[in-house]
Amino acid sequence: MSRFTKRISRREISLVSPQFFFRALYYLWKEWNRRERKHTTCQAITQTALLASISAGGIFLYHRWDRRNLKKEIEMERNKTKN
Repeated sequence: MSRFTKRISRREISLVSPQFFFRALYYLWKEWNRRERKHTTCQAITQTALLASISAGGIFLYHRWDRRNLKKEIEMERNKTKN
């Protein structure tokens, strides 16, 4: 296990985990709103589209991350039953 991971209820939470990704996305959105109080319509549409595309990418990465962990757990169970 690397120094960036912790073992929590049989799952590894790391820097590429969905929790970390969505927290970073939230702080990015919060920082944009703090800096620019007056939005034009074009800025609002651009910001919403950018955050939506980042969110879609995050959901895609989450499913890949979850599948990878599931494969690891299945492999561990297979190894236990062989021994």
